[in-house]
Amino acid sequence: MYSLKLNKENFNKKIKFEISDEFFETYTFDRFENAKLQISLFLQRNGVSSNYLLKFELEGILIDMACDICGDNLDFKIKNETEFIIKESTKINNSDDEIIFINPKQKVIELNQFFYELIYTSVPQRITHESSKSECNIEMLRLIEKYKENKRTDTSNWDKLKELKID
Repeated sequence: MYSLKLNKENFNKKIKFEISDEFFETYTFDRFENAKLQISLFLQRNGVSSNYLLKFELEGILIDMACDICGDNLDFKIKNETEFIIKESTKINNSDDEIIFINPKQKVIELNQFFYELIYTSVPQRITHESSKSECNIEMLRLIEKYKENKRTDTSNWDKLKELKID
């Protein structure tokens, strides 16, 4: 779906990609149903070397995400950036978090997985209203507090085991 040609026309300039909802349909685990995201790439090649620097900048909004405190929908802003070194090599090398190895004959890089990982790692484990808990739905917070279980679990069945002496 998204790819980048490793050619002179793409060196040293920003290339922008709009990420639509269709992008997330190809992934089985989809936490995002509605998003307005843009990823900018900057591809740099140093002289005639076979190494490239590829910078990613993500910015956008995840729409109608559920607040993990009150459950209300909110629009959640995300922003992140990362970079990779791309090295051409005829040897079989394993890519890692910072270096991507490609065959020298390969002139196109598929970007979908990089985009997905950048987006996914940009979203915190817990999504809440940005400024404070005061933006949360007060009625929902009252209901949560009302039905919160504060009962202690009865552990008396295990008390006899504590008396056992094991040598």
